[in-house]
Amino acid sequence: MGSRTPDKVWAIFEEDHDHLLRILDRMAVEAPADVVAEEAGFAGLLSRHFRDEEEILLPFLEQHGEDAENVRHHVAEHLAILRLNEQVLEYARAGLADLARQSAARLRLLLVQHVEHENESLYPEAERNVSPGERGLIRNLVQGRRQQEDAGTGA
Repeated sequence: MGSRTPDKVWAIFEEDHDHLLRILDRMAVEAPADVVAEEAGFAGLLSRHFRDEEEILLPFLEQHGEDAENVRHHVAEHLAILRLNEQVLEYARAGLADLARQSAARLRLLLVQHVEHENESLYPEAERNVSPGERGLIRNLVQGRRQQEDAGTGA
């Protein structure tokens, strides 16, 4: 979705975006039982991604002048995506295949819009206002947290 450069702190987040969208593409055509199975991985990745943004990336950006309203909007988008994700899972568990697929398609659209918002405002702002050293610190914090989580779960 975005241009990847290894030194960009958001390359981690862009990889998440691509992975999440691939999962949603599969969920949009799968049977409900398969959606439920796919959902666990999707929900875990989505939660981790949002937590890393909200607890690590966004506080750094706020310290460097990111508009508080933009940050609140970003978090509100996270909540809307999480709510719609719950709806997909509820429909899939109930065996409502058409509703599950339709909701997964809406979820994908909402996620694409969210990613575009990040690519157009959040990440360019970070590029301008956060020093290379701090971007490295953000990247290390995210990677360290994820390595600890993966080691704890045996992933």
